[in-house]
Amino acid sequence: MPKFRTIKNIFILSFLGSLISSASIYWVNTCTTYSSFKACKVASFMSIPGRFFLNQLSNTKSISSTFFKTGKFILSGNIINPDETSQRFEKISPGFSFNYPSGSRPNAGYLLLSRANPSNRGLPSVELWDMNNQIKIHEYKFDFAKLSKIKNLVQDPLKSKKYFHPIMLEDGSLVAIDTSLIKFDKCGKLDNFNSDYHFHHSLTKDIDGNIYVPIKERTAYNPNSLILENIKFIDYEGQFGIFDKNLNLIKKYSLLNIYRKNGLIADIAGMDRVKSDPFHINDIEPLERGDGTKIVLLSNRHLSNVVAIELNSQKVIWNIQRATLLQHDVDIINKSNDTIDISIFDNNVEHHPKGYKVKTNNYVTFEGLPINQKEGILNISDNFYHKKYNMQRNSFNSLPKSLRPITPTQGLAEFIKANNSLMIEETDYGRIFEIDLTNNKILWQYINKDTKGSPAYIMNWSRRLNKLPGKLNQQSFKSCQLKV
Repeated sequence: MPKFRTIKNIFILSFLGSLISSASIYWVNTCTTYSSFKACKVASFMSIPGRFFLNQLSNTKSISSTFFKTGKFILSGNIINPDETSQRFEKISPGFSFNYPSGSRPNAGYLLLSRANPSNRGLPSVELWDMNNQIKIHEYKFDFAKLSKIKNLVQDPLKSKKYFHPIMLEDGSLVAIDTSLIKFDKCGKLDNFNSDYHFHHSLTKDIDGNIYVPIKERTAYNPNSLILENIKFIDYEGQFGIFDKNLNLIKKYSLLNIYRKNGLIADIAGMDRVKSDPFHINDIEPLERGDGTKIVLLSNRHLSNVVAIELNSQKVIWNIQRATLLQHDVDIINKSNDTIDISIFDNNVEHHPKGYKVKTNNYVTFEGLPINQKEGILNISDNFYHKKYNMQRNSFNSLPKSLRPITPTQGLAEFIKANNSLMIEETDYGRIFEIDLTNNKILWQYINKDTKGSPAYIMNWSRRLNKLPGKLNQQSFKSCQLKV
């Protein structure tokens, strides 16, 4: 009888194990796309232990790997490929390296340096640098212990790794992203926050001072996805919002609705398997046309496209395709009458089942793009139209191989017209640099590590400023130093 019980228990355990495994496989293959199926609720519940185990295993592996390389327990995600970053930058000292004399470049501007701090467990750091005089003007002092006790803030900064893409306002205050939209005064004290949505990626201001940011719902499934029958997007990043300087929502937009309105829904629903995150907006660039019409340029990573949209009518003006691979950061270089020149930071990544493949990032530009297209959608999607709008691609081949940017995710580029130079943030590899486009020489670079032989920590979308906003100057932050 005991032997029979043992066999019975083994059978029951094997059956339960197979059932849970089947539920997990079903959840991955079906429910990540068609989540409204009734069976998905059961499969989601039954697969919780497996998903939790895999998540913790991944975190443990990442933390263990970086501990053996650095001797530190580092917040997950703060170092990408520690072996590679150590080898690539082993001969480069930590911090800034300037290749021009201090005070010799009056148009060098300022840098709002945002990073995971290697000297403080990878916690967020934001500093203001004078790039002409090569000095740090100010560092925002964040009270992480105090911030971690604010429950409605959603994200515990002690477990986070970023204050992403910070914007400095005219009074020196700072707005940044940490899943919430968060505002600090000029010294780094919490001023306000908005946690109504999950905020991500980038922040941009328009000429009225309003802030544009990609958002997604805090709920597990976005109600707007019900537009497509039987499809819900688990990680739906196809929305963006406009907020005032006090972080109040002015208006939000759904790219799914815009695609349906413009007859582009087949680009999403016409695939055999609909992605759970089909758009993945990672940058928004606002501008105003000569007639006062507000327009946004959107970078959609998962479609590898950039679109221009009139905000009021929600009309798609043009759609750039097949010029980039999983790109980030679209910028307006020049505006003239009803045309614009733009740049795109192209990650140039081929995404395969085994991971990302990238040789080097590209800096891509287009000239003379219309922003007053009267009829239809201009599809800039083949060689004819790429040539018509003078598409140019800089692959940084003039630089030594170890110094060519290769960030697979994240990253940005900023063209500096006054210097004919280009600033690149290689986000995943903890590096930011500026290159003179006249002679292809690096003017300066920053490596985010604390010792020469250690791996680099990630950057968090730093921002270059031609000048300080409003009436700010170096003396504006002296009072903060007195409070420390």
